[in-house]
Amino acid sequence: KRTEKRFAMLWGMVGFESEELERPQFKGIQMKSPITGKEATYFAPKKRQAKVFASTGVTCLCILVDLFFIWGCIKLKQSSNSTTALGGTVLQAVGIPIFSFLYTMVAIKLTNSENWPTNTIYQDQLVSKLTVFNFINSYTALFYAIFIPQDWVLQGTCDKDKKGCFGELRTALVITFIVQVFTNNFMQSIVGWLKYRANYKKESMGASGTGAFSASFSIPELQYLLAEFDETLDNIVAYQAQATQYGYITLFSSAFPAASVLALLNNMLLMRFDVIKFLSFYRRIQPDGAEDIGMYQYIFEGLNVAGAISSSAIIIFETSIIDGSQHRLDVVFIVTVTIFFVVISAFQLFVDDVGHEVEVQIARAAWINEKIIDRVADEDDTLEFKDVSWTFKARISEKDTLQLYYPTVPEFFEQDDGRPLTDLPDVEDAFGRVGGKKSKLRTS
Repeated sequence: KRTEKRFAMLWGMVGFESEELERPQFKGIQMKSPITGKEATYFAPKKRQAKVFASTGVTCLCILVDLFFIWGCIKLKQSSNSTTALGGTVLQAVGIPIFSFLYTMVAIKLTNSENWPTNTIYQDQLVSKLTVFNFINSYTALFYAIFIPQDWVLQGTCDKDKKGCFGELRTALVITFIVQVFTNNFMQSIVGWLKYRANYKKESMGASGTGAFSASFSIPELQYLLAEFDETLDNIVAYQAQATQYGYITLFSSAFPAASVLALLNNMLLMRFDVIKFLSFYRRIQPDGAEDIGMYQYIFEGLNVAGAISSSAIIIFETSIIDGSQHRLDVVFIVTVTIFFVVISAFQLFVDDVGHEVEVQIARAAWINEKIIDRVADEDDTLEFKDVSWTFKARISEKDTLQLYYPTVPEFFEQDDGRPLTDLPDVEDAFGRVGGKKSKLRTS
């Protein structure tokens, strides 16, 4: 959080969400705002609530379909035939990205129908839907493997008598990471290349004396043929993949420590594929503003808490590291989790989310914007405007304040000595000579 706030301050994004413009896709009734009196787009909250309720129902239906698929994979893993059981593991690993992709398309449609006003709110709502679905889609079978082993049978990997199926969990995670490398890295580059070649072929058709892929294009034309990158949706999909991978590490690394190594290799390949993809097949990405990482802050914090509980439960209940009665194991688990929450609470209490120097800089920048851009008068300035006589009285206490008010004063105002106020260099020299002597402005 401290680093996030520092970068927001350095890039001038503090307060971005409160001043963010409406999305072009936002639709509603044009009316005067009851707050500012300016023209604004209004969309009835009751209409949005109905759409959100419908979206929740569709999401629950999709989750039920996904759970049915996971149950089918579990039944295949329970087969006494090792080939069939391994096929269930592979089917699950392949089905996870497929169901994630399909629900992403559904979630985009649902979020679009909810008609959110700003891009930040739109992204947060879409991310929250995807997170709930992907959590169930990605981790349910793995939790079942490690915590519910009674009917979990995979030849040679599962101890049916005691503790969890660590071998099955390792196999599922390895296959999942391999599929993830193929789908999230390699396939995305292939898709970008296919889009580029399709555009090239489409624009080459009809060129005299040339084939589908032999037409000659200028540099701007070649840039136009590149695939277009959606800065909102494509980024959300990429961040979701990283959040899901982070969940694999935090939730199951105690049962399979090599998951961190696999994640490192996956990220190294991801960076290489991204370089190839963005430099060769996609147009230049347009920058987009954001004050923070939004919902992902809460997602990663939630995964940290869930990971601490999951790792403690795996080590205490599903291994032979700690022996004893069930009561003793329960006590050790409760004490371990309590210590974790006490340490986290202590950090939150004694370590500020925003550093003091950053708070000072943010407050200083806000004050400068208030004086220079918004032109808010100082407390020792007295301003009086009258619609009838158009009189103006101002007491200027500093040279900077005079420069601040100067552009706002009409030309028919004069100084005490009769010189026009528009003669700014003389005013500055006069202030410099008198060393901050107060000056009065009056009408001619």
